[in-house]
Amino acid sequence: MSAHAEANALPSPFRLDGMVAVITGASQNIGAATARLFAAAGCNLVLTARKLEPLTVVADEIRSTSSVQVLALASDITNGADRAELVRKSLETFGKVDILVNNAYAGSSFLRDDGGKTAASLGTIDQDLDVWEAGFQGNVLGPCDLVRGFAPGMIEAGSGSIINVLSTAAFKPVHGQGAYGVTKAAMGMMTRYLAQDLGPAIRVNAFCPGTIFEPGAPVSERRRNVLSSIPLGRFGVADECAAAALYLASPASSFTTGQTIFVDGGNINVGMTGRTVRPAA
Repeated sequence: MSAHAEANALPSPFRLDGMVAVITGASQNIGAATARLFAAAGCNLVLTARKLEPLTVVADEIRSTSSVQVLALASDITNGADRAELVRKSLETFGKVDILVNNAYAGSSFLRDDGGKTAASLGTIDQDLDVWEAGFQGNVLGPCDLVRGFAPGMIEAGSGSIINVLSTAAFKPVHGQGAYGVTKAAMGMMTRYLAQDLGPAIRVNAFCPGTIFEPGAPVSERRRNVLSSIPLGRFGVADECAAAALYLASPASSFTTGQTIFVDGGNINVGMTGRTVRPAA
């Protein structure tokens, strides 16, 4: 049985009844799984993604299986006007936001230099500044701006939970993920600063997914090689990340702030991966 199907039987510390959560990047994978689980726990939702069509599929599915209210909005977190509109429509629709999940990101497979090469194919110093700027927009500045938009209402209400989604690339170098890993590391430190600045009303935490695949999804040879660095011997699934998000969003984590939960099968405790050695001159 999936995590979201079990949520209705959860004890009260894990319920989110009557709360409102904004989840970015909610059209697939971790974001969609988190939306489903939060809905099963009684939480009303504002779901965002760049493309509305796949987001609507997730929203309609949740509406058909629960009684929570769902607002689906096309929004690009790297765009300041989109962020402002997201804050405005969320508060206009629900009157409050209790939970913010900063899940949308600018990853190496999406970041491209002006020559069209993906950042994942380039070493750290070979990634153009526009790649770095896009990484900071998607992984630091955009999420921080959303916190600026929603935090005042949480402070006024006396409670709130902000959850940032990190990456193991923020903690150990992986070839081709320089801009992505560095900006996710910045998000991790931002989590700690915000926890200090926004307490006691708001708790700010993060979780760090490892290699996550949906059951049955094709796995490349390179990804398959990663299995040797995962002590639990398998890839994770999105529902396992959603469960971490539910814990951090719910009263069950009421005395937890400024922390990062690793949902990576123990990979963070294994040596560096993907290291590339340049040939000697």
